[in-house]
Amino acid sequence: MSVGMRVNTYSRLLLFVLGSSVSAAIKHEIIEEKKLATLRCPHAVEDKVTWSRETNGTRVDILTVDGDREEKHIKNGRFSSVADPFKSLHISSVTISESGRYFCNDEAVVELTVIPSGTTRRSAEAKTSIDLKCLSEFTGSRVPKWTRQKSGTNITVYPQNNEVQHMTRFLYSTKEKMLTITQVQRDDAGLYYCDGKPVLYLDVMEDEQPDADRSEGRAAVLVPAVLLPLLLIMVIIIFVTWRCSIRRRGGGGEQTVEVVYAETSNIPAFESAQDGSNQEVMYSVIQDLPPPRNMILQPNETVYSQVS
Repeated sequence: MSVGMRVNTYSRLLLFVLGSSVSAAIKHEIIEEKKLATLRCPHAVEDKVTWSRETNGTRVDILTVDGDREEKHIKNGRFSSVADPFKSLHISSVTISESGRYFCNDEAVVELTVIPSGTTRRSAEAKTSIDLKCLSEFTGSRVPKWTRQKSGTNITVYPQNNEVQHMTRFLYSTKEKMLTITQVQRDDAGLYYCDGKPVLYLDVMEDEQPDADRSEGRAAVLVPAVLLPLLLIMVIIIFVTWRCSIRRRGGGGEQTVEVVYAETSNIPAFESAQDGSNQEVMYSVIQDLPPPRNMILQPNETVYSQVS
């Protein structure tokens, strides 16, 4: 295999490894019920597309689009496809039960959360605290059940008779009848219910950084991401070139051939018609001499022997 082919192979392998480590981020969409939801594949699709939804660990197919043909796997007239390059999925008059993670050809695309109409939406910065209060009034010391819904999944964040409440970030005050979330995290986003009744939808925002800090952070990430692959490619090219040069030297170097003159005597090269006539010195070409090893035969040189 030539040096160019080896370098090309290693470069493609490197690009494959780098490309496989990159994945598209899943979009998070919040929409009120009874509105139109439009979901699309992350890239243009020419072949068949199957849309599916995952809720509470269970995944079901919704519909399949193959050219002009559309096959619905769920008997629901509110699901339809759009004849665009992304084979978008339309959900008309969306309901809360249609919250979940949506897939385009087995690729997770959108986490859809449907909230009741008129639901209050609040935003909180990460690592801060926020208070939530039930819309219904309670008497006595009863602790209501708090749950969070996100992408169709319900999680109990503060059950009744919680014995380890002091070890969690979710604290409930029976005096204030209020749930407090301390050190808010991104995963805390979602629709909160108190005893099955929606209270609010919580959006969690990341900490805002100054422009200088964000620029330094991006530079700290981009510089290694660019330099490391380039450095690896250079090392591969140098290594392959070195190995090829070693093989060429090991297979035999250039041979040198020296011009050898051999003086011969007592060889009758010329006879005159009369005895005692003068003899002339002649040169005879010696043919088919095998070149010695490790000798370089210079072009246009001939080996002669002197005949006297």
